[in-house]
Amino acid sequence: MGNLNNKFNNPTAQNKGARKLFRDLNIYYMEDMTTGKITIEGDLDLRNKGLDKLPDLSNVIVQGDFDCSDNNLTSLEGSPKTVTGSFNCECNELTSLEGATENIGNCFTCDHNQLTSLLGAPKNVVGYFSCNGNQLVSLIGAPENVFGNFYCSYNHLTSVIGISRVIGGSFNGRNNATILEYEEPFDQYWIDPAQVKSVKKEESKKVITETRNKKIGDFRRFALSRRKK
Repeated sequence: MGNLNNKFNNPTAQNKGARKLFRDLNIYYMEDMTTGKITIEGDLDLRNKGLDKLPDLSNVIVQGDFDCSDNNLTSLEGSPKTVTGSFNCECNELTSLEGATENIGNCFTCDHNQLTSLLGAPKNVVGYFSCNGNQLVSLIGAPENVFGNFYCSYNHLTSVIGISRVIGGSFNGRNNATILEYEEPFDQYWIDPAQVKSVKKEESKKVITETRNKKIGDFRRFALSRRKK
Protein backbone atom coordinates (compact mmCIF):
# COMPACT_ATOMS: atom_id res chain seq x y z
CA MET A 1 0.00 0.00 0.00
CA GLY A 2 2.91 2.32 0.76
CA ASN A 3 4.31 1.93 -2.76
CA LEU A 4 0.84 2.51 -4.26
CA ASN A 5 0.33 5.71 -2.30
CA ASN A 6 3.80 6.90 -3.30
CA LYS A 7 2.97 6.34 -6.96
CA PHE A 8 -0.05 8.63 -6.79
CA ASN A 9 1.44 11.23 -4.43
CA ASN A 10 4.80 11.55 -6.18
CA PRO A 11 4.41 13.69 -9.34
CA THR A 12 7.75 12.41 -10.68
CA ALA A 13 6.81 8.72 -10.50
CA GLN A 14 5.60 8.56 -14.11
CA ASN A 15 8.90 10.02 -15.36
CA LYS A 16 10.87 6.82 -14.80
CA GLY A 17 10.84 5.79 -18.46
CA ALA A 18 11.70 9.29 -19.65
CA ARG A 19 14.63 9.61 -17.24
CA LYS A 20 16.05 6.26 -18.36
CA LEU A 21 15.76 7.26 -22.02
CA PHE A 22 17.48 10.59 -21.43
CA ARG A 23 20.29 8.96 -19.49
CA ASP A 24 20.81 6.32 -22.18
CA LEU A 25 20.95 9.01 -24.88
CA ASN A 26 22.98 11.41 -22.77
CA ILE A 27 20.30 14.11 -23.00
CA TYR A 28 20.49 16.92 -20.44
CA TYR A 29 17.19 17.66 -18.70
CA MET A 30 15.84 19.52 -15.67
CA GLU A 31 13.15 17.94 -13.49
CA ASP A 32 10.90 19.88 -11.13
CA MET A 33 10.43 17.55 -8.17
CA THR A 34 7.33 19.47 -7.04
CA THR A 35 5.31 19.39 -10.26
CA GLY A 36 7.02 16.49 -12.03
CA LYS A 37 7.61 18.57 -15.15
CA ILE A 38 10.77 17.88 -17.13
CA THR A 39 12.29 20.61 -19.29
CA ILE A 40 14.68 20.03 -22.17
CA GLU A 41 16.33 23.23 -23.35
CA GLY A 42 16.85 22.33 -26.97
CA ASP A 43 15.84 19.58 -29.38
CA LEU A 44 14.79 16.06 -28.41
CA ASP A 45 16.04 13.78 -31.17
CA LEU A 46 14.69 10.22 -31.11
CA ARG A 47 15.17 9.50 -34.82
CA ASN A 48 15.96 5.94 -35.84
CA LYS A 49 16.16 4.54 -32.32
CA GLY A 50 14.22 1.33 -33.04
CA LEU A 51 11.29 2.50 -30.90
CA ASP A 52 7.97 0.65 -31.22
CA LYS A 53 6.38 2.97 -28.67
CA LEU A 54 7.23 6.21 -26.92
CA PRO A 55 8.12 6.28 -23.25
CA ASP A 56 5.78 8.43 -21.16
CA LEU A 57 6.90 11.96 -22.09
CA SER A 58 3.63 13.60 -21.07
CA ASN A 59 5.41 15.64 -18.37
CA VAL A 60 8.13 16.79 -20.76
CA ILE A 61 8.44 20.32 -22.14
CA VAL A 62 10.66 20.42 -25.23
CA GLN A 63 12.02 23.90 -25.83
CA GLY A 64 12.97 23.07 -29.39
CA ASP A 65 12.13 20.39 -31.96
CA PHE A 66 10.81 16.90 -31.19
CA ASP A 67 11.79 14.27 -33.76
CA CYS A 68 10.67 10.64 -33.47
CA SER A 69 10.83 9.83 -37.19
CA ASP A 70 12.19 6.62 -38.74
CA ASN A 71 11.08 4.29 -35.97
CA ASN A 72 8.39 1.61 -35.71
CA LEU A 73 5.81 3.64 -33.80
CA THR A 74 2.15 2.70 -34.18
CA SER A 75 0.92 5.39 -31.78
CA LEU A 76 1.91 8.84 -30.51
CA GLU A 77 0.64 8.14 -27.01
CA GLY A 78 3.17 9.49 -24.54
CA SER A 79 4.16 12.52 -26.66
CA PRO A 80 5.66 15.56 -24.90
CA LYS A 81 3.31 17.92 -23.11
CA THR A 82 4.73 20.92 -24.96
CA VAL A 83 6.83 21.31 -28.13
CA THR A 84 7.89 24.89 -28.87
CA GLY A 85 9.53 23.94 -32.18
CA SER A 86 8.60 21.36 -34.81
CA PHE A 87 7.16 17.87 -34.29
CA ASN A 88 8.34 15.22 -36.78
CA CYS A 89 6.88 11.70 -36.70
CA GLU A 90 7.26 10.74 -40.38
CA CYS A 91 8.29 7.28 -41.58
CA ASN A 92 6.75 5.21 -38.80
CA GLU A 93 3.82 2.77 -38.78
CA LEU A 94 1.27 5.19 -37.34
CA THR A 95 -2.39 4.36 -37.88
CA SER A 96 -3.58 7.28 -35.73
CA LEU A 97 -2.36 10.64 -34.46
CA GLU A 98 -4.07 10.16 -31.10
CA GLY A 99 -1.75 11.29 -28.33
CA ALA A 100 0.02 13.98 -30.36
CA THR A 101 0.98 17.24 -28.65
CA GLU A 102 -1.99 19.62 -28.88
CA ASN A 103 -0.18 22.85 -29.78
CA ILE A 104 2.91 22.87 -32.00
CA GLY A 105 5.20 25.91 -31.96
CA ASN A 106 6.40 25.41 -35.53
CA CYS A 107 5.73 22.63 -38.08
CA PHE A 108 4.09 19.19 -37.79
CA THR A 109 5.09 16.39 -40.18
CA CYS A 110 3.49 12.93 -40.25
CA ASP A 111 4.37 11.91 -43.83
CA HIS A 112 4.73 8.28 -44.92
CA ASN A 113 2.79 6.45 -42.26
CA GLN A 114 -0.37 4.29 -42.43
CA LEU A 115 -2.87 7.01 -41.55
CA THR A 116 -6.43 6.69 -42.84
CA SER A 117 -7.68 9.74 -40.91
CA LEU A 118 -6.26 12.73 -39.06
CA LEU A 119 -8.21 12.24 -35.84
CA GLY A 120 -5.96 13.10 -32.92
CA ALA A 121 -3.91 15.67 -34.85
CA PRO A 122 -2.67 18.77 -33.01
CA LYS A 123 -5.25 21.52 -32.61
CA ASN A 124 -2.94 24.39 -33.57
CA VAL A 125 0.17 24.34 -35.78
CA VAL A 126 2.09 27.60 -36.11
CA GLY A 127 4.16 26.46 -39.11
CA TYR A 128 3.15 24.08 -41.89
CA PHE A 129 1.20 20.83 -41.52
CA SER A 130 2.21 17.90 -43.74
CA CYS A 131 0.50 14.51 -44.04
CA ASN A 132 1.79 13.46 -47.48
CA GLY A 133 2.09 9.83 -48.49
CA ASN A 134 -0.48 8.20 -46.24
CA GLN A 135 -3.75 6.36 -46.91
CA LEU A 136 -6.08 9.22 -46.05
CA VAL A 137 -9.60 9.06 -47.39
CA SER A 138 -10.70 12.10 -45.39
CA LEU A 139 -9.24 15.22 -43.77
CA ILE A 140 -11.61 14.94 -40.81
CA GLY A 141 -9.61 15.57 -37.65
CA ALA A 142 -7.15 17.99 -39.29
CA PRO A 143 -5.81 20.79 -37.07
CA GLU A 144 -8.29 23.61 -36.59
CA ASN A 145 -5.63 26.19 -37.30
CA VAL A 146 -2.55 25.88 -39.51
CA PHE A 147 -0.69 29.18 -39.81
CA GLY A 148 1.62 27.94 -42.58
CA ASN A 149 1.06 25.69 -45.60
CA PHE A 150 -1.13 22.57 -45.62
CA TYR A 151 0.22 19.53 -47.51
CA CYS A 152 -1.82 16.37 -48.13
CA SER A 153 -0.49 15.00 -51.41
CA TYR A 154 -0.23 11.31 -52.36
CA ASN A 155 -3.24 10.05 -50.42
CA HIS A 156 -6.67 8.71 -51.45
CA LEU A 157 -8.66 11.89 -50.91
CA THR A 158 -11.67 12.83 -53.00
CA SER A 159 -12.58 16.10 -51.23
CA VAL A 160 -11.29 18.61 -48.70
CA ILE A 161 -14.13 17.99 -46.26
CA GLY A 162 -12.67 18.30 -42.75
CA ILE A 163 -9.87 20.68 -43.71
CA SER A 164 -8.50 23.20 -41.19
CA ARG A 165 -10.67 26.24 -40.51
CA VAL A 166 -7.68 28.53 -40.89
CA ILE A 167 -4.74 28.07 -43.25
CA GLY A 168 -2.26 30.93 -43.28
CA GLY A 169 -0.26 29.71 -46.27
CA SER A 170 -1.01 27.64 -49.37
CA PHE A 171 -2.82 24.32 -49.83
CA ASN A 172 -1.23 21.43 -51.75
CA GLY A 173 -3.28 18.29 -52.36
CA ARG A 174 -1.90 16.96 -55.65
CA ASN A 175 -1.79 13.29 -56.63
CA ASN A 176 -4.90 12.15 -54.79
CA ALA A 177 -7.90 10.16 -56.01
CA THR A 178 -9.20 13.39 -57.53
CA ILE A 179 -7.71 16.83 -58.06
CA LEU A 180 -8.47 18.73 -54.88
CA GLU A 181 -9.61 22.31 -55.05
CA TYR A 182 -9.81 24.44 -51.95
CA GLU A 183 -11.48 27.82 -51.64
CA GLU A 184 -12.93 29.95 -48.86
CA PRO A 185 -15.08 30.09 -46.82
CA PHE A 186 -13.34 27.56 -44.59
CA ASP A 187 -16.35 26.44 -42.56
CA GLN A 188 -18.17 24.87 -45.52
CA TYR A 189 -15.45 22.20 -45.53
CA TRP A 190 -14.87 21.85 -41.80
CA ILE A 191 -16.36 19.02 -39.73
CA ASP A 192 -16.14 18.87 -35.96
CA PRO A 193 -14.26 15.59 -35.24
CA ALA A 194 -16.40 15.12 -32.11
CA GLN A 195 -19.43 14.67 -34.36
CA VAL A 196 -17.89 12.09 -36.65
CA LYS A 197 -18.66 9.00 -34.58
CA SER A 198 -22.33 9.89 -34.34
CA VAL A 199 -22.74 10.41 -38.09
CA LYS A 200 -23.24 7.71 -40.67
CA LYS A 201 -20.38 7.44 -43.12
CA GLU A 202 -22.51 8.34 -46.14
CA GLU A 203 -23.77 11.46 -44.34
CA SER A 204 -20.43 12.69 -43.04
CA LYS A 205 -19.86 15.13 -45.89
CA LYS A 206 -23.09 16.92 -44.98
CA VAL A 207 -22.08 17.59 -41.41
CA ILE A 208 -20.92 21.16 -40.85
CA THR A 209 -19.96 22.62 -37.52
CA GLU A 210 -22.55 25.16 -36.31
CA THR A 211 -20.14 27.43 -34.51
CA ARG A 212 -18.12 29.67 -36.83
CA ASN A 213 -14.66 30.60 -35.68
CA LYS A 214 -14.94 34.29 -34.77
CA LYS A 215 -11.19 34.72 -34.60
CA ILE A 216 -10.34 33.97 -38.23
CA GLY A 217 -9.21 37.56 -38.80
CA ASP A 218 -6.89 37.43 -35.79
CA PHE A 219 -5.45 34.08 -36.87
CA ARG A 220 -4.77 35.37 -40.39
CA ARG A 221 -2.98 38.44 -39.11
CA PHE A 222 -0.96 36.25 -36.75
CA ALA A 223 -0.04 33.89 -39.60
CA LEU A 224 1.05 36.77 -41.80
CA SER A 225 3.22 38.20 -39.03
CA ARG A 226 4.91 34.79 -38.64
CA ARG A 227 5.58 34.52 -42.36
CA LYS A 228 7.21 37.96 -42.48
CA LYS A 229 9.72 37.03 -39.78
